[in-house]
Amino acid sequence: MRAVRVLWQGALAVGVAVGLWGCQGYGSYPGPESSAMITNPNTRGTVAVVTEAVRWASLRYAPGGDVRASYLVSPPAGMWERYAERIADSLGDRAVLLREGDESLPTFSVGRVWLRGSRAKVDVFRPVVELGRDDNGAYTLEPVTVWLEGGIEPWRVVRHQTWAIGSVELPNAWYAPRPGFERSEVVEVPVPADDGP
Repeated sequence: MRAVRVLWQGALAVGVAVGLWGCQGYGSYPGPESSAMITNPNTRGTVAVVTEAVRWASLRYAPGGDVRASYLVSPPAGMWERYAERIADSLGDRAVLLREGDESLPTFSVGRVWLRGSRAKVDVFRPVVELGRDDNGAYTLEPVTVWLEGGIEPWRVVRHQTWAIGSVELPNAWYAPRPGFERSEVVEVPVPADDGP
């Protein structure tokens, strides 16, 4: 009887552990060179934590102090357009995906994303509108690391850390394709044949 109880408790512990980890996975973007973890940002878990981190940052650090102001979103590098669109759609009418040549609005850029089961950490670079624009017409970006918990339950921000401007490398900008862009517009450049010696 004791053996049955021990087996039952073991099975229950495994079930609880699997349930706590859920389907969120374990990943980092960009990933370390020698890691077996998922390094593709195109997952539901990444979309969920990035959405919540940007939502929180856009309210806490609303451009010009106006929580109704529109802003641009630059998702993590390597994210597919359909996932980026899900983020922008979930953020509501204020959020617009960044398009090349349309950097007129303040931009919230996403750098690194860590997913560890029910915990996540996202680097969001928020526009410091109060400093004005630089010589290139862009706003200065301040890095903010946002810690979240969730997964089975909705993701929520539990703490954050701001960093000195310039202390964290800025992520590459993610640009949505131009409206009306068709794959047929891509012209393949022929590679010259190697004539040999």
